[in-house]
Amino acid sequence: MASMSLLCNWVSQRPCNRYFTPFSDESPLHVLKPNPNSLSSDELRVYTDDANKFQITIPQEWRVGTGEPDGGFKSVTAFYPEEAYSTSNVSVVITGLGPDFTRMESFGKVEAFAETLVGGLDRSWQRPPGVAAKLIDCKSSNGLYYIEYTLQNPGESRKHLYSALGMAFNGWYNRLYTVTGQFLDEEAEKYSSKIQKACMGASEAA
Repeated sequence: MASMSLLCNWVSQRPCNRYFTPFSDESPLHVLKPNPNSLSSDELRVYTDDANKFQITIPQEWRVGTGEPDGGFKSVTAFYPEEAYSTSNVSVVITGLGPDFTRMESFGKVEAFAETLVGGLDRSWQRPPGVAAKLIDCKSSNGLYYIEYTLQNPGESRKHLYSALGMAFNGWYNRLYTVTGQFLDEEAEKYSSKIQKACMGASEAA
């Protein structure tokens, strides 16, 4: 499955925040809508991208950057703290889909989708062992898939990730929107709540 392979590659190879190009744009269209019950106005702000037709709620002080589209990626937008070498961030990756993919269930049920995604990242069975990927939770709600999992390279800190995935039609073809937030265990106290609100709150459309 091409879109799943692209997503796995992006997650496993995602660069440090210093490699994103600073970018800023505020416009009024949206695909992903914030849940007002999960937001604190003094901590978060709404970012809107009319060109790519999405809206997401991010930490107030975070920067916005763009990455170079690669392969099947149509757009990569990242939101990250000012610390240049922090790996904590939230990203929105847009991937083009074939005509057979009309809703998230086209990928299969959320449990199978999550197992395939996380299983595709896991290399703990290799000798020597590679990255260990573990599925924590998954659910489907309002046409969106939510996945929580961890990644850990041998000898390195564990990385916690939240992903929310949904589809939208731009008039020409369907696109898969993947919102993923990540933070290291040692940054959990500082970023966990903000990243979870940004990923899960931004995608819980009414």
